[in-house]
Amino acid sequence: MALNNVNHHSLSDAPQAIISRVLKGTWSTPLQNAKRNLHSVVSNIAGFSYPTPGSIASGGRNQFLARAAGHLSHKAKSASDLPEILGLVNLTYCNPPLDDAEVESVAKSIGGYMPNALPVFSEEFNLDDGLIQVASAPKTPRATLWGDMLFPGKYSVLAGPGGTSKTMLAIGLGVNVCLGQSWADLPVALGSTLLFLGEEDADEVHRRVNAVLAPLPANEQKQVQNLMRIIPAAGKDIRLARLEQNNPVQTEFVGKVIAMSKDLTAKAETPVRLIVFDHARLVGAGDSNDASHVTELTRVMTHIAQETGAAVLLIGHSPKNVHGKTDGELSQADIVGSGAYVDNARSALLMTTLSDSECKKFGIQPDVRSNYARLQVVKNNYGRTGSLLYFVRRHDPTWQVAPLDPVKLAPATRASGIAIETKIAEDLAGLGQLMSKSSYCQRRSGAKGPLGIGEKQMRMHVDLMLVRGQLMEREPTKAERMQHKLSHNIRKVLMPGKLNGARCTDDLFEDASAEQKT
Repeated sequence: MALNNVNHHSLSDAPQAIISRVLKGTWSTPLQNAKRNLHSVVSNIAGFSYPTPGSIASGGRNQFLARAAGHLSHKAKSASDLPEILGLVNLTYCNPPLDDAEVESVAKSIGGYMPNALPVFSEEFNLDDGLIQVASAPKTPRATLWGDMLFPGKYSVLAGPGGTSKTMLAIGLGVNVCLGQSWADLPVALGSTLLFLGEEDADEVHRRVNAVLAPLPANEQKQVQNLMRIIPAAGKDIRLARLEQNNPVQTEFVGKVIAMSKDLTAKAETPVRLIVFDHARLVGAGDSNDASHVTELTRVMTHIAQETGAAVLLIGHSPKNVHGKTDGELSQADIVGSGAYVDNARSALLMTTLSDSECKKFGIQPDVRSNYARLQVVKNNYGRTGSLLYFVRRHDPTWQVAPLDPVKLAPATRASGIAIETKIAEDLAGLGQLMSKSSYCQRRSGAKGPLGIGEKQMRMHVDLMLVRGQLMEREPTKAERMQHKLSHNIRKVLMPGKLNGARCTDDLFEDASAEQKT
């Protein structure tokens, strides 16, 4: 500490000046020569009644220093000053004094002090920063990452109850960003992706990403491997903001994230377009309902977005009662925590299961409702609010997780849903030709097709039958590839399920809101 050299000749200085010089380490004479005078100095500074110098013996030193730290924490200019000032109290009153490590531990527990805390500086502006340029039109159209929902250089928030597959949505989106492929019929910008998953370990990340990659050809898997980084951070400190004297401040990890993003851009030779932080409570500090605490976190999110040029997505939480709400009832208020999470975001997205009215509208039985997820835009500064996307959870028995596949849900027709599904099963069984799911839905749909229904409705029923086990997908054998002239791009073919025409439940999706991981 900076307390080893104190000039007792300067003890007549004002107490605040002495403390300032002690903290700067500008004293030159050994402390013990001046210890008898430090009692009045420290007492005056603290405005606190202290015992006789050297009177606190072993057994009472920690309790005394903790009491003193509680008072001194209100006097220190910042939390990083507290160990120095408390060290002065320790050397003056404790006999023998505690070592520096113990003093710092007391300061940390009482004052929220963290070693090597960064100073907080105000931004510098000048009038030239505000010059206005008159133009008839923007130089370029507004850049987007995914449709008109996420935007490069901007912060957005995604929320939903536990078990609604928010993390799988982020991984699925990240994979499609690496490929530059549209997802859920929305254009996706090509780029690298960086995800920090605070709730997942390395094994879980490995399972999830491989389940998403499983249907892709080898060349696309390789491209994702080169452009995507998913950091397993379960049990790790990934805070982007912390409290000092109950004031939220930016952490050193912010600079690390920006550096990692730039490093990935250089290695992949492709700009990072998406950065995800999961979960909000693991990257913030303090009270999630305190607007000042959340505002600092969202400021940091925007800072990262501006420095990297990436769309930054923060995953948050929503109460369970949103599951029963219709699209007209969901709002920004359904995102847990301070309104600053949404106020400072350029877009806000909510994930839930299907509502009762949607199940009725699309002819989906209540027992399989939890196999679906829907994504609704509840705030959008640069696009349309209220947009809806639907996904079906594809259970992967190999990796034991359920990736999300976009699905188009069409209103139920007068024809019985069960009758349509029976026709699909019978048609597929008697077809005599192996096809992928996509090919089957394209070739066998239409008004002149054998079922007389449109492609959207066909896809909806096929997806539902896959979830129930009425249909299945598997890899074709070499012999089947030759016999049916299947190209190497076809990874799986559509087949009748083992329980053709019968409903089967999947334990993975039972009570999904309580049991299934995000």
